[in-house]
Amino acid sequence: MLDGCSEELEVSGKPLPQEKMADLVGVRKRNCLAVRLYKTRHPERKRAYERARRARWIAHGLCSYCGKVPALSGYRQCSLCLANDRRRAAMRSPEQRQHANARACMRNRLTGCRRITVSRWRRKLKQEVLSAYGGQCRCCGEKHFEFLTLDHVNNDGAKHRRELGKVTAVYRWAKMHNYPSTLQVLCWNCNCAKQYFKVCPHTVEAVSLIS
Repeated sequence: MLDGCSEELEVSGKPLPQEKMADLVGVRKRNCLAVRLYKTRHPERKRAYERARRARWIAHGLCSYCGKVPALSGYRQCSLCLANDRRRAAMRSPEQRQHANARACMRNRLTGCRRITVSRWRRKLKQEVLSAYGGQCRCCGEKHFEFLTLDHVNNDGAKHRRELGKVTAVYRWAKMHNYPSTLQVLCWNCNCAKQYFKVCPHTVEAVSLIS
């Protein structure tokens, strides 16, 4: 079956080759685009087409709005389209619109409060995990919380994050597994240097001083 088509592209019960199938798909897509442009330029014919299509749906017992599912007994719409129609009709009165706006405002307010709560919880979790790992960069000794992050010692952070699904899940995972030694605290500078250059400049300087 192709998009917007009701018959299968078959000849004498055998499917067409892929080359002919692709050509027919392109022709049908161009035809569909031409039909849409024709309807835009001729609105009266578009309305006539929609009336005929709706009558065809009703004749087949389908919903007159979507034409995808059978209509309810005694109605011309399905349950979903009928509920949407009633909701739109109820919104026509000023009182209903004011009530709906008030509910939307309350939902937005609760969403904002939840966002603030989640942000505070994530910050508290990050502080707890970083403190458990020493609270400072293991490479340069940076102690400002805003500059610190967790680093995977074995450079398998991307794989670990894909397994967990979220970046913030690493902190929860570390806390649940009693802060394993496969993680360490680095500042963002040292972490990025380790990622892009395989080694942090602070480590190179320390090795050169020792030698």
